[in-house]
Amino acid sequence: MSPGRSGVGLGHTNVRIRFTNRSATACVLLGYPRVAGISSSGAITPLDATHGSYFGNPGPSASIAPGQTAAVNVSGADECQAAQEGRHRSYRRLRIGLPGGGSSEAAVAPFDAICGVSVSQFGVPADQPAGPRSSPLTARITAAATVRPGEDFTYMVTLTNPTATAYPLRPCPAYEEYVYAIARPAAVAAAASGHVVKNYYLNCDTVHQISAHGSVTYQMRLQLPPGLPAGVPAKFVWLMPGFTGPGTAAPLRIGT
Repeated sequence: MSPGRSGVGLGHTNVRIRFTNRSATACVLLGYPRVAGISSSGAITPLDATHGSYFGNPGPSASIAPGQTAAVNVSGADECQAAQEGRHRSYRRLRIGLPGGGSSEAAVAPFDAICGVSVSQFGVPADQPAGPRSSPLTARITAAATVRPGEDFTYMVTLTNPTATAYPLRPCPAYEEYVYAIARPAAVAAAASGHVVKNYYLNCDTVHQISAHGSVTYQMRLQLPPGLPAGVPAKFVWLMPGFTGPGTAAPLRIGT
């Protein structure tokens, strides 16, 4: 068992766990797994997972031939009140209970169960074409903790190259920035806009590469609409689109 891609979408988080058949005969995984979180001390906490992931099933149920891989989506969320208050219940290892009995464990990126857990059925993903090479860059945001609707939101993004080789900015990378006000649906509907999303390219005319073990800081400016709901927390994210680029988030509150 091994962790696959992690992902986020509209307040939901996901980690895909892959199961590879290492035996000489076909096997099958049917139904939903049981899930437990394993703390750094080794304590095991069963997680009351609901059936049905926001991200769907990874594929249909099917026999898993020798060497073939099945998968399951283990999903959480980051929009509940506890998360907005800064509380976390994170695990770096998950224990997955198998349908026929027994379990297996996998190390994962920190998985936060503070807003509850849901799971997909086991499934066999379709063959996927090879994707682009993952970027080694990491990103960090420096920003004020509060902004007001209708104002320019100015903040800094630092991209760091941890490798021993310079990272060329050719072709010039695109990025996405968004602020999503976390309010009750009725409040969002009454506002002119509950979120703002912008897509641009980095300033590659000035900076052509990020040196080995070096960093570059960019100043960003995002115009917030005057109808953004005020007095609520917000999701504030900066990322390079796709699964191959860096991304980062910072706490933010829409002021009055």
